[in-house]
Amino acid sequence: MPNRIGHFETHLRDAIRTNLARRPVYVARAGLRARLLSLLLVLTERLCLPLARHFDRRAAPFNVQGIAVVENDFIDMQQIADADTAPAFSKVAPPAAHRQVKQLVRQYKRDGKAALASEDFQRICTLTADTLTAVQALEQQHQAHFAMTIHLLESIGYAALHAPAYIEQSRGEARPLCRSLVAVQLALADGGLLMDKLAQRCHARGAGILVNDVPAIPFLHECRATPNP
Repeated sequence: MPNRIGHFETHLRDAIRTNLARRPVYVARAGLRARLLSLLLVLTERLCLPLARHFDRRAAPFNVQGIAVVENDFIDMQQIADADTAPAFSKVAPPAAHRQVKQLVRQYKRDGKAALASEDFQRICTLTADTLTAVQALEQQHQAHFAMTIHLLESIGYAALHAPAYIEQSRGEARPLCRSLVAVQLALADGGLLMDKLAQRCHARGAGILVNDVPAIPFLHECRATPNP
C-alpha cells in the first residue's frame, strides 16, 4: 500500500506524458506560444505531484474500505480529444473579458472559502455552477476558450459535490480530507487565467492546446441530477 501510486498522482502523470507527447503537434501549428504554454503546463503539473501524492496517501485507508474520496474525484485522462482536433472557438477574447473572468474567479474564491469555513459543500456547488455558467457565457460571447479556468472550476465542484457522501460513508472520518481537497483547489482556482490567455493565441492558429488536453468533468450534469439535501 505505501508504494501504490494513487489516482490523483496517476492523473497528473498521465497529463504530463500526454502534454509532452502533444507538444510537437501544437508547436508546429502555433510556434513559440505553444511551446511556452506547454512548458508552463508541464512544470505546473510536476510541481503538483507531491501534493497529489499527499492526498492519495490520506485517501488510501478510505479507498480500501470502498469510500472513493480522491479516487473518484479525478477523471481518466484517456477521455480527452485527439491532439489534431480543432478548437471550437478560435478568437482571442478582449482584455475586458479576461478581466471579467478574473473578477468572477476571485469573487468565487472568496465566497467559496467562506462556505467551506462552515462546511457548506452545497453552497460551494451552487457557487461553482453559477461561476461556470458565467464563464461559459463569456466564451460564447467572445468565441474564445477559457478551458483551463473551466477545468479547475469543474474539479472543485466535483470534489465538493461528492464530499457529503464520503463524510457520511466514513462516519465523519473523511471530513478533514474532503475539506482539504476542496480548500487546496480553491486556492489554485485562478491558476488557469494566464494559461487561457496564452492558449487563445494558439487557438487562433488552429492548435487546440488545453481544449483537447483536459477531460470533461461531469460536474454540472451530476449537480443538476443530485437533489438538494
